[in-house]
Amino acid sequence: MTERRHVGIRDVARAAGVSITTVSHALNEKGGVSDGTRRRVRAVAEELGYRPDPRGRQLASGRTGLIALTVSLPDGVHAPVEEFAHNANLIDSATTAAIARGLALVIVPAGEATIWERLPLDGVIVVDPVPDDAAVREMQGRSAPIVTVGRVPGGSARTTVVDNDYVSGTTAMLDHLVAAGARRVGVLAAGTGESYESDSLAAYRSWCATRDTEPWVCTAGDVDWSSPRTWDEIGSIARSVAAACLDRADVPDALYCFAEVFAAAVLAECVERGLSVPTDIMVASMSDRGMTAKAVPPLSTLDLHPRELGAAAAELLADLVEGTIVDPPPVTVPTTLVTRASTARAQEGASTARAQEGASTARAQEGASTARA
Repeated sequence: MTERRHVGIRDVARAAGVSITTVSHALNEKGGVSDGTRRRVRAVAEELGYRPDPRGRQLASGRTGLIALTVSLPDGVHAPVEEFAHNANLIDSATTAAIARGLALVIVPAGEATIWERLPLDGVIVVDPVPDDAAVREMQGRSAPIVTVGRVPGGSARTTVVDNDYVSGTTAMLDHLVAAGARRVGVLAAGTGESYESDSLAAYRSWCATRDTEPWVCTAGDVDWSSPRTWDEIGSIARSVAAACLDRADVPDALYCFAEVFAAAVLAECVERGLSVPTDIMVASMSDRGMTAKAVPPLSTLDLHPRELGAAAAELLADLVEGTIVDPPPVTVPTTLVTRASTARAQEGASTARAQEGASTARAQEGASTARA
């Protein structure tokens, strides 16, 4: 079997009848080359099977070709990113998009503040950034591009933002709960101050105002998120917050939880108290991070489309690294409402009514038969 010969830039220049410099300019979108020459050079390169050497491009540009992605958990919280299906899908999509753009993407665990000083990065993607995020702070010091999935709380850091439309998503979920039979809808939040939570809470308050309804909010506001937390501890915190929420005398008959772990905790508390979901109380979660579809009953949720978020973040960062865009506007990814059994009270009521109607019809028919006999 004959080994395929490597095609270099000199081969393309020779076949196209132009200089090496012209080939380089034509393939790298630089000026000084006519459109006709650019098209001809690219056609020859494609025909010959030319692929640029990434090491040469990095040397010429001064870039390393390396970018990083990290998932910021609330400050002091330590949990592996693979705990969340949402994050795994986002990371997989971002990695695929980065490779397609000739970049290598490294995943940095949350809480590894010192690692940023050791990585020769061209840029970084930070998912759900926390205040004074270590990655954002370090890359700002280098004047390197930063893309965040979600805004940095406080708005002090200058980053390019990819985010979901939490206003429309929250409104869709609240409207769904009312349509399913909710008399009053409350929300349960972790109180970490991350942008997705503040946006959703603002949307909820606005929704209540348009309906002339008093907001009902329960938060884990007394939790010190700056102290290190394991994932088991977070689950325990969520359970105590859910218990306190259900202990309130004015607890509503529908709860929208801004974190999946809190929605699961509410379900567990309902089981312990003998409350039926969705008959006594409907429960919904903001996103599916791996457990909503498997819950009993399955939880209604918002699909945040993590694969679209990851691809958009990687594409934006690649553009910033290459210098093809400057100061781009935020990218917004819509959400999709996913309804499941935890909010199917209207359907449950209709099924009960149909069953009662059927039983009444059967009794009537039985009575008629007895009369005829």
